[in-house]
Amino acid sequence: MRELRYARSRSRAFTLIELVIIMTILGVIMSVALPAYENAKHKARMAQCKADIVMISQRLEKYRAFNYAYPDALSTLGAVDPDPWGNDYQYLNLDNYTDKGKLEKDKGKGGGGKPPKAPKPRKDKNLKPLNTDFDLFSMGPDGDYKENLSAKVSRDDCIRANDGTFIGLADDY
Repeated sequence: MRELRYARSRSRAFTLIELVIIMTILGVIMSVALPAYENAKHKARMAQCKADIVMISQRLEKYRAFNYAYPDALSTLGAVDPDPWGNDYQYLNLDNYTDKGKLEKDKGKGGGGKPPKAPKPRKDKNLKPLNTDFDLFSMGPDGDYKENLSAKVSRDDCIRANDGTFIGLADDY
């Protein structure tokens, strides 16, 4: 009777080898599932960013229809939610720029003081401007960007290009 009770209690417990096998299986499952989850999360954020840029672009076009010009800042439109990574969307009205990429109001200024550094229009890999009306983009997960899309920090940006015919990842443009 005692042996039977010992056999029952022993069969209910896990051995060390069984626990190691279970932990190994769980580790393999996690090593496959975690990257897939991160990839799905990135795609969802990028889809949200694209949708936001389309919506903000529509608001800018509506503003232009009523005011005959684009606003100088996104804040003119009212509240604009941050991008999916928590950064503000970047906007630049290109009507204020000359062909050489200088602000129209700074053109012809002389004197000893330097004008304040203003953001410049974004450019593609061939150094041609992305848009002719306005630049609108998210700085992406790293929260940084450069004027040129071929810069490493700009490749993860969610951009609007070709006056709105392309909205997506800068690396895909």
